[in-house]
Amino acid sequence: MITFRYIPHKKISSLDSKDKIRTILETIKDDHILIIEGRLKSTEEAELIRATMNILSEDVETFNGIEIGTFYDTEEKDLVKRIKSSIAKFLVGDKSGLTIIGPANIVKELRQHPEHIEMHFQKSFMNKNIKERSK
Repeated sequence: MITFRYIPHKKISSLDSKDKIRTILETIKDDHILIIEGRLKSTEEAELIRATMNILSEDVETFNGIEIGTFYDTEEKDLVKRIKSSIAKFLVGDKSGLTIIGPANIVKELRQHPEHIEMHFQKSFMNKNIKERSK
């Protein structure tokens, strides 16, 4: 079974970086696909990758790593829209976008297109789950 877990921006933004990384990795280790409203800071994303590599070096038997995709509006904005966007980010934080993180043993690849997001799953995971459901 595939399980998605959603974390609203309000909940994730109240955590410090260490707690964000810990929460993300605990969720991923439980084979859940995590959907986070907003984006991680670049330093947090780098720390998440570093923490994942540390776990991989210790526990390659049960943990295969993560796939991460960050999706946000890439539309070209005129000066007025950029100013409004900057003011909004300052007032309420950067809630724009969506971050999807999944365990590499389930999620093969995440792709962003202008109109949609594609999530490709590992064949081994799909074959196993299709066989289990048909029993």
